[in-house]
Amino acid sequence: MSDQTLTTEIKESDLIFLEKELEREKKPFSLEEMAERLVFMKTADQRQQVVYRYDPACRYEVGDLIYKEYDEHLPIGNKQTEYFQGAVVLKVVKKTYFPSYNSEILEVDYTGGGPFRRYIDYMKKKNSPVLLPSNVDGAGKTPELIRADEDPRQTTLPITEKDLKAIIRNLKTALLKSPKFFTWKDRWQLVANQIIISEEKVKEIENFLHEAGKSQSTEEIVRRFFQIEPNQPLFELYCLSLNYVLEKKYKKEFILVSVEGWGKWLLKSILNSWLEGLPLAVEPVKMPQIEIKEKPQLSLCNQFPYKTYLTWREILSGAVKIPRSLHRELGSSREFLFVDPEEGQSFTAYFYPQLSLFLGFRDYFEENAIPQGTSLTLEKKGPELFHCRIKRGKKRIAAIKLSYDPKTDRLIDQGEELSTLTTPNKILYLERETLAKLFSLYPQRDELDLHGLLALIYKNFGEGQISFSLHYLRAYHLVDILKPTTPEDVETILLNSPEFSASEKGKGIFTYREPIAPSAEIIITPPVVPPLIQPTPSEERPPAEKEERLRPEVSPEHEEAEARPRAEAARRETEPRPPAVEIIPPPVKEKVPRKPKIRPELERLPRARKSERKVIEERIEFEESEQEALIAIKAKEEVAAEEVAAAAEKKEKPAEEIKPPVVSEKPTFSLFAEKLKSALEKKEKGKK
Repeated sequence: MSDQTLTTEIKESDLIFLEKELEREKKPFSLEEMAERLVFMKTADQRQQVVYRYDPACRYEVGDLIYKEYDEHLPIGNKQTEYFQGAVVLKVVKKTYFPSYNSEILEVDYTGGGPFRRYIDYMKKKNSPVLLPSNVDGAGKTPELIRADEDPRQTTLPITEKDLKAIIRNLKTALLKSPKFFTWKDRWQLVANQIIISEEKVKEIENFLHEAGKSQSTEEIVRRFFQIEPNQPLFELYCLSLNYVLEKKYKKEFILVSVEGWGKWLLKSILNSWLEGLPLAVEPVKMPQIEIKEKPQLSLCNQFPYKTYLTWREILSGAVKIPRSLHRELGSSREFLFVDPEEGQSFTAYFYPQLSLFLGFRDYFEENAIPQGTSLTLEKKGPELFHCRIKRGKKRIAAIKLSYDPKTDRLIDQGEELSTLTTPNKILYLERETLAKLFSLYPQRDELDLHGLLALIYKNFGEGQISFSLHYLRAYHLVDILKPTTPEDVETILLNSPEFSASEKGKGIFTYREPIAPSAEIIITPPVVPPLIQPTPSEERPPAEKEERLRPEVSPEHEEAEARPRAEAARRETEPRPPAVEIIPPPVKEKVPRKPKIRPELERLPRARKSERKVIEERIEFEESEQEALIAIKAKEEVAAEEVAAAAEKKEKPAEEIKPPVVSEKPTFSLFAEKLKSALEKKEKGKK
């Protein structure tokens, strides 16, 4: 533990050593470079011991250092090996003589780092010592010393990677506390060696960037304004000093857009001006205050590649929105190079963290005639390099083209179309009828938050009559035309609102049901029972005039007997009477009217039309019935004529017996023919 503390601690003497190193070379150092130099300085005494070349016939003692070369696969885990080729310095920790083999077996250890350390740690974990044979057959040769330039300890770190990370962490803390050092992006130097950058130079650099209208590298700025070439010794120190000044003192005017090399700088005013008048730069729709219990899953993406379907606001802005979860994949860079490997196109786009979008796709969208709903895939190929691919078809199609009015923040359909080879998603693509209906909802958008807009979209564009179903991405494309939003926010509202529920019809489909207004509370008030009114005592009547009567004389005993009941009656009258008990009848329960059930309105389908074949069959049947009716009428007329002729013959020959005509078969007709025949007979009678 003491050795580890001695190795990883940073003392004042260590900082003094680093000051001398930085003063001597006058170039920026990284933390790892300074830590390695510090480690070699601390372990310099360990490299003073001589090292013997390994030979199985030689004899070694405990504590000796052995130089051994490896060229084989070494186990570093269960069923895992790693090929190692190189030389290491091993220390003899134990020696055992085996008479049966007539040799000595050395147990060795390794104190350095690098890939060979993983092999040693794995063997220790398995409690399997690393063994080497020596003094085979009792040869007892004297080992050979290696040369200083062959010693691998001069280039290989003598500590483990874990200890090195601890030293780097402690060193960074010590350097930040010291006023003698300054840094920019893990590049360190002494404050005494810093190049002074005047305000006049900074003003000239600002004018240069304003005229250029694009980012410029630090190397180009140093060459142009300080006349220092990259091959000169102080070139890196000038770059470090310039970046430090621009980031610390002029961060309101300048912004670092690239961290590759010595970085690229751009004016913030230029970067922000590119957002003016864009559909995605307006204020997004407000999120309602709801309790978020479920987080979005369908729109979540934690790493590239990322696939998206472009909205109209993205196309008209020349931008691509990405989820907030991908910000950490981009680091601190703001400028990226995008390449379309299929078409060979390349362009630069800038990332805006607050809006979570890449800006710079306008020319790319116009050259490829990108319509709404087109699939775009972004694949990260480097720290600041992306490949982008769009889905293309074999035949050109006609797609809708919209325009944007920044004053009213409205999309306008002027009837224009574009010919494109790209194939938009059929579910997400918005037709002209849908857009016309959507544009009519613009007056309602300002008063609604995202929850209200989603409810409005589902009621107007969802499938169904009582409950409305719609895919969340199509709802996102519809809402985004009214006000800017993101797929994550749309999914968050759909998951955490009681009016919306995930449908079983398919993944990503949500159903909206309008909330039923709660019925008014019915307050049952008990009937008011009037309190019982106590009868007021009658007013005392004035004493009547005393009538003077003659009373007979009575004895005192008799008078006392008569006075006793009168006194008792007076005492009862003077005693307070108990209060009257108020009897309150129980409240009468009123019947609560039942709420009528809401019956769903069934969709009445139009009556199915008759097929053409059915119409022809009915027409043929009608014609046959008409012919049968005419035949029946003609037969009846013939029978009537025969009867008239027979009657005439009967008058002439009364003796002869007139026989009725024999009809072989009586004609039969259908019900429709009989009705038609009777109708025709009535018509003829009416004519007569």
